[in-house]
Amino acid sequence: MAVHTPDQIQPTELRPGLSVPGWRWRRASRAGRPPAMLVIPAVMVGLVMLLPLVYIVMRAAESDTSIWNLILREQTGVVLRNSVMLATAVAGAGTLIAVPLAWLTTRTDLPCRRFWTILAGLPLVIPSYVGALAIVAALGPRGMLQGWLEGPFGVERLPDIYGFTGAWITLTLFTYPYIFMSVRAALKGLDPSLEDASRCLGYGSWRTFYGCVLPQLRPAIASGGLLAALYTISDFGVVTLLRYDVFTRAIYVQYRSSFDRSAAAVLAALLVLVAIGLVVAEGRVRGN
Repeated sequence: MAVHTPDQIQPTELRPGLSVPGWRWRRASRAGRPPAMLVIPAVMVGLVMLLPLVYIVMRAAESDTSIWNLILREQTGVVLRNSVMLATAVAGAGTLIAVPLAWLTTRTDLPCRRFWTILAGLPLVIPSYVGALAIVAALGPRGMLQGWLEGPFGVERLPDIYGFTGAWITLTLFTYPYIFMSVRAALKGLDPSLEDASRCLGYGSWRTFYGCVLPQLRPAIASGGLLAALYTISDFGVVTLLRYDVFTRAIYVQYRSSFDRSAAAVLAALLVLVAIGLVVAEGRVRGN
């Protein structure tokens, strides 16, 4: 039987349930811990980002019983419905625009694909309230389109674009790039062999897309839709210019029209709850 000297003995002590040496396990566990130089700034940023929420909670807590009348009144329910409906409609319409664009710029031989990719993302660099002004100037009751139609067709006034319709169109056009970039990145990361296998099984292009590709894009669509929805409920310029009552506009009016800002804080707290609800819904849609 061979005898090993102490200097020949290797550190092969195993931890229970592990098949790697203990010294390697300890080294791996140390390597997996984030360094303190990254944790401390991250915690500080997190604390700073919590300050608005802390302020909202503190001001809402100072409110008296009349605030419950504000929460339970019919107008607050209308604002809540409008906010959720607008966010859902913008995310849904943005998906219908973004997914085909992402497919065309990644999986087809579309000429000048790079140019169209850059052009599709340009709305992100334009302020949404500028887009609202452009939409009103072009499609408003007395806008440019009405001027072009007045001569040959005698159109004196177009339908009113203010309210939900105008806010929905504007925010959809200026938030769909969030979904577009997310879906495009997901498409570029998919394994094309799965689509080839589907084609070999006799499935056509549409059935391959709906049965093979689209389920894999669900997390990307959900995350991009969440960004579009959160942007929508936080927007103030578009809904103000287009006169659509949502939480941001109601908070501003309450803040400016009352000396007691607790009511505005309560509405802001409700908006935070709506945002949390959107995040939870996105997690359920995205799945695993």
